[in-house]
Amino acid sequence: KISLTKTAINYLLPNSSYYWGHAFTQTQNTEDYKRILIAIITKPPQSHHSYIKKNITHMWKTGYIDPEMAETFTKVMHSTISSSALLAVSSNAFNGISHLLDIGGGSGCFSVAFTNCYSKSSATIFELPAVCSIIANQICNSQIKLKSGNFFVDDFPHGCDGILLSNILHDWEVEV
Repeated sequence: KISLTKTAINYLLPNSSYYWGHAFTQTQNTEDYKRILIAIITKPPQSHHSYIKKNITHMWKTGYIDPEMAETFTKVMHSTISSSALLAVSSNAFNGISHLLDIGGGSGCFSVAFTNCYSKSSATIFELPAVCSIIANQICNSQIKLKSGNFFVDDFPHGCDGILLSNILHDWEVEV
């Protein structure tokens, strides 16, 4: 008898909340993907990494991301963060927080996990407009608000007593 393990069911079936398939199909049909393939084939690996990092960094810093790229990136990040969000929230690290500010909150999976765990709490996802447009119809939780903005230049929303930067800080150089 052959069957999927519980882990395979959780991460490899498209109908699972923890589906990782989006992480594997991130940008296969985009110009960036084609450039990456050419870079891998014709240049040392370091050169394509710096190209990708430079372009992604530029998109986030300027506050503009193409809607298609935003949707792809949001799906990928959801795949990589959703199970960690559940574990982090269930660790009681968020006890005492009544309103969480989720900076660069992507798909909202952390805010959803937080408000599900702490039923009297609320959250605000502070994200680029293109990402807010994508997730607006997917967040079906009255405890979660969306606030469009660029965390590099716009003021953070007020009234929060906890701030979350999940998968954010590692992307940016420390400027002296």
